[in-house]
Amino acid sequence: MQISVRLDENIGSKLEKLAQDAKRTKSFYIQEAIKKFLEDMSDYMDAVEELKTIENDPEPQFFTIDEAARELSVKI
Repeated sequence: MQISVRLDENIGSKLEKLAQDAKRTKSFYIQEAIKKFLEDMSDYMDAVEELKTIENDPEPQFFTIDEAARELSVKI
């Protein structure tokens, strides 16, 4: 899919320099930025849905950081 995008001069200059320095195309970095944004938005929407579930639960379960770390086998 091909699209056009208008960037302000500052962002455009930074993108141009990055592309030249890294010997990659501007399109590559734009695509990577959009991919990262879409992944982040998906994670955000998942979190919002989980919060809605918690808000609607009459008896939600909460854990301390120590309990969560122990459950996940993570050292803090």
